[in-house]
Amino acid sequence: MPLSLDDPLLWGIVFLVLLVLEILIAANVRAHRTAAQKRAYAPTTAAPSLAPEEDLTEILSRFAEDEKGHRIGETVGMDGDLLILKEGKTYRAIPYDAFRREGETLILVRPVDLVAAEKRGEEWRERQHRVVTYSEEEVPKDDED
Repeated sequence: MPLSLDDPLLWGIVFLVLLVLEILIAANVRAHRTAAQKRAYAPTTAAPSLAPEEDLTEILSRFAEDEKGHRIGETVGMDGDLLILKEGKTYRAIPYDAFRREGETLILVRPVDLVAAEKRGEEWRERQHRVVTYSEEEVPKDDED
């Protein structure tokens, strides 16, 4: 018995096929987004080689100085064995083992190529930079007490 366009059975089959396709496409999109998010937040290199008693939180938000006491930045992150410093709008990635701790301050104890450090720091910033945009309805409102 041939199916006609007026047959509800034909439309039911078409509906089920479209529903299955929609579910497959949605699952595929979700899987790709999840994989992209994991790649975006994965460490770019090996874990930092901190001394056993040191914790990453103990070296972040610390000022770094050269041996003459000139501030060269504030620690904002780690990328493998590189300590990320921010000074103004400039980011520098300097090997962690080039510093020694002196109280709350990190002191640079060996010469580094600052041009190369700034290049690596900028590369790190570009990888970490996320632009957050809101639609007009999503803009957070200030609480008015």
